[in-house]
Amino acid sequence: MRKVIYIIITILFVSCSKEEPNTFQNQLIGKWNLIEVYADPGDGSGTYNPVTSEKYVEFLANGTVKSNGPLCNLSIETNEGFTGTYSIVTKKISGNDCQPNPLGIRFDIVDNYLIINFPCIEGCGEKYEKE
Repeated sequence: MRKVIYIIITILFVSCSKEEPNTFQNQLIGKWNLIEVYADPGDGSGTYNPVTSEKYVEFLANGTVKSNGPLCNLSIETNEGFTGTYSIVTKKISGNDCQPNPLGIRFDIVDNYLIINFPCIEGCGEKYEKE
């Protein structure tokens, strides 16, 4: 009986002590290229539309996010860089260049695409594909 209890405790200890990798963060880390933008006219009919842009977003393991274009608002331009931070808990991006906004710049990964949503009156966002 003691052997059975010892085996059960050992199995529980070993299985509980293994750290599962943070799959969301592992999927997020890296460089993402802008492929589509979303802008809703206010009636719910908005769709993502393809764009030609060199804009990218890069998430680093240390909590830093970089872009070769603005990340405070919807833009396909690459004329200004952005450096800020991100949280995988709140799924928000923040940076000194952005106006404080309680809604924040939100992001998620949906169907292997990075989706960034901005605090717009009507829906707006950007879709990225991992490099």
